Amino acid sequence: MTAPDDWAAYTLGELFDFSNGINADKSAYGRGVPFVNVMEVTRNEALTPSQIPGRITLPKAMLSRYEVKRGDVLFNRTSETLEEVGMTAVYDGDEPVVFGGFVFRGRPRTSHMSSRYAKYALRAAEVREQIIARGQGEIRSNVGQRDLKTVRLHLPDLTEQAAIVGTLDDATELITRLARLIEKERKLHKGLMQGLLTGATRLPGFSAPWRRTTLETLLAPRKERNADRSSFEVLSCTKHLGFVRSLDYFKNQVFSRDLSGYWIIRRGDIGYPANHVEEGSIGVQDLYDVGLVSPIYVVLRPLAGVNSFFLQRQLKLEKYRQEFAKVTNASVNRRGSLRWPQFSQIEVWVPSYDEQSAIAEVLRESEGQIRLLELRHRKAVDVKQGMMQELLTGRTRLPEVAAS
Repeated sequence: MTAPDDWAAYTLGELFDFSNGINADKSAYGRGVPFVNVMEVTRNEALTPSQIPGRITLPKAMLSRYEVKRGDVLFNRTSETLEEVGMTAVYDGDEPVVFGGFVFRGRPRTSHMSSRYAKYALRAAEVREQIIARGQGEIRSNVGQRDLKTVRLHLPDLTEQAAIVGTLDDATELITRLARLIEKERKLHKGLMQGLLTGATRLPGFSAPWRRTTLETLLAPRKERNADRSSFEVLSCTKHLGFVRSLDYFKNQVFSRDLSGYWIIRRGDIGYPANHVEEGSIGVQDLYDVGLVSPIYVVLRPLAGVNSFFLQRQLKLEKYRQEFAKVTNASVNRRGSLRWPQFSQIEVWVPSYDEQSAIAEVLRESEGQIRLLELRHRKAVDVKQGMMQELLTGRTRLPEVAAS
């Protein structure tokens, strides 16, 4: 690991005194003081009491022994994946909290690294690579105190640390602000869907009553096999993203090499996996003019007067997810799948085609706004990662520091 000549090298063992967390009886959990476990450490660079949902009741002597103080660093001792083993969170609170047996506490031994700098430096790529290399275990990944103590890092002086922290805090604040905006827009969109797709809220210019009908009057099965083995893209329907390219989503090929038995799904068709629709996995195919889906899918084409975007969004509402589950459980074969004969009898309320289309346009615009915010958020995260890679290694020095 290379670093500027004026940066000092340390091991984690020189910077911290490590302690194991508490393993208490099951009856101790559920109330008492905040109790830090693996998930809180994984999710947060800095940790405050409000981010700690767990509670534990302990005798006073044990509370003192396992107390986490402001500036202490918590390390995950174990994780389901190597990528998360040894992740860190700096405690940034004054209320008493304690830490669990799957977590190590690192208490600073020196003042060489500020706690504000530690929240970034201990998640830097060079440090993470060393920790991951020390992880072991086939089912769960673990790292021990002895190995953690050998991890090395280079530190600038406290003045440069403060300058780096200020820059990275600005990037963090942007990411946090965008995340809040996304959450706000999602809540607004959920309310918009609930109102517009049930008729509780009407758009200007529409007042005609909605009609009650069954899905068999709105959709028809499309049973086109890929008999000639055409090389169309294979698609999968996800709960949150709708239809996606299978190779992009799963990162490797999970579908059959022989695609002759796969269903053709055309642009505008509604489709769902018969064994997962009650989870909300139902989508409109709007990626390609023609795609392919597994034989477990039910593919449906919209009939005249049906806006498939409107209908699919309506069927994503919680009331229909519950209806799917009820019909699936009541089906004759009880194999946990919902096929067309049962699906077709589900009742819905629909407005005129013009109102369907108007609602669809409003919802598309709302979803587009969320996607733009998500894109900005991803870019902000990438920019911050790049800044950390440069600033925490000394490859790039901040102008005010370099000039001093």
